[in-house]
Amino acid sequence: MAKEESKRLLEAFPSHSYEEWKEAAVALLKGRPFEKTLITGTYEGFDLDPIYMRETMPDLPQIGDLPGMGSQVRGSRLEGYLEAGWAVSQEMVAPTPELLRERIFEGLDRGQDEINLWLDRVGRGGLDPDAASANGVGVCGLSILGAGDWEKIFDGVHTEMVSLYVHAGAASPAVYAELLAALEAAGKPVAELSGCIGFDPVGWAVENGHFPGSREAVFDGMAALVGHASTAAPRLGVIEARGHDYHNGGASSVQELGAVLATAAFYLREMTERGLAAAAVAPRMRLSLSVGGDFFLEIAKFRAARLLWNRILDAYEVPEPDRRIHLHARTGLWNKTVFDP
Repeated sequence: MAKEESKRLLEAFPSHSYEEWKEAAVALLKGRPFEKTLITGTYEGFDLDPIYMRETMPDLPQIGDLPGMGSQVRGSRLEGYLEAGWAVSQEMVAPTPELLRERIFEGLDRGQDEINLWLDRVGRGGLDPDAASANGVGVCGLSILGAGDWEKIFDGVHTEMVSLYVHAGAASPAVYAELLAALEAAGKPVAELSGCIGFDPVGWAVENGHFPGSREAVFDGMAALVGHASTAAPRLGVIEARGHDYHNGGASSVQELGAVLATAAFYLREMTERGLAAAAVAPRMRLSLSVGGDFFLEIAKFRAARLLWNRILDAYEVPEPDRRIHLHARTGLWNKTVFDP
């Protein structure tokens, strides 16, 4: 289209102000109140307008940030999502190593990027399945006996080519040691292992009502994990802050995000008090948030997580290149109101 023709076309459709649009909308409502009909309240307490204009948006400082820079609201990579987007991390639940291995290959064959697995209730509690109650073994996850089982699970799996995400609960330190020992015994490159074996003692306390040991012992163990992983498996995360129990318990997006960021900041403080540099701890952390039914509000939550986590790391004087956030998204267990059925 020629420039002059394009200009004439734009002139044929002049822009209108918000006031003009609202006047037309009120006329179409035929007496129904504008605020009650077209302004939507959210669970978080926000009022959503029916239309937003460029000139009505506040002059937010992060608007001009590029991907991988500044607030990181547009992502943590300079190349954006051109090189790599979100990984496919479907949860794999199986009671035995043999069955789990079958599901791993099935998932990888169908395009899965991350092996996402759960230990059973006994395993997440750090108990030996031979000494535990039978009604908890193999329930809601994998029953594991030791390094030998991990060797069975990853036999034939190129662990350097796929991310690994293990939900090990209170047993995370032990699982980390077992898993690395099994991979080393199998001749797999541990230094190339990526993903997260997420130790989240606060999340464990929220789920189970008690801390997995004394505070000093728990965070001394976490510090040891960070220190070891920084050299042995530099691409692997060992700390996680999860928001799923809050979300599934009825928390709003604001409340879930606040709880996750507070937990992550708490872990960061505990680690720096034990002599670790914040810049060494931040890359070892993963923030895991739920995704509910309000599509655009959930997008806003993840963008806010990037912005706020960046500010927290800035307060800890973490250099900008090390502020890359590791986010995981998990579908919420509830996404409808009582009125939807």
